[in-house]
Amino acid sequence: MRQEDRPARRRAVIIMDSRALGHQGSGTLASFEWAVTAAASIATHFSSHSFALHLVTSETTVGGAATRTIEIDNALASLAVAQLGTDQELEEVLRCAQAVTSVGGLVVAIVTDRDEDVMRRVGALLHPGGTGLLFLLDSTSFGPGRPGPPGDPTLALATMFRPSGWNTCIVSSGITVAQAWTTVSAHADHPAGVGR
Repeated sequence: MRQEDRPARRRAVIIMDSRALGHQGSGTLASFEWAVTAAASIATHFSSHSFALHLVTSETTVGGAATRTIEIDNALASLAVAQLGTDQELEEVLRCAQAVTSVGGLVVAIVTDRDEDVMRRVGALLHPGGTGLLFLLDSTSFGPGRPGPPGDPTLALATMFRPSGWNTCIVSSGITVAQAWTTVSAHADHPAGVGR
């Protein structure tokens, strides 16, 4: 009797930065709300394309849930209760992300532009030959006043990721998840289309 090998499922790891000191704005226009909405849309997209999904957030690092694949309903439930957290919680997110990304897969990072050291650590999560999609939130544009073009520090942080193979989109207030996805996925090797 011949047994066919089942093809391995593609993996997607979604990492979300929820540091209170990194996000600005309030209500539905806040950068944190954008991050949560993006994570939910991207998770739904990859789930519909049969990816094995990992969600690495402050909420999923509790009890080791981030290191296991997660069903879309559980991912969305986790994101529905996501809250702003501390820098220490991001340390745990990055530690878990390192373990999960070490075995390969597509890596999606939704991070604020607050900290160059964190940016370097996020950049190191992508292994040679992998695909990385970075949504870099220009957090000041979500704060009071009119959003303008990304500032020099945000642009400088974005350029740090290009040599290591990340596809990057700087997200300013007013950019939709679908627009950011189109920008970041233009040259990436995975199914197109997310959000609206």
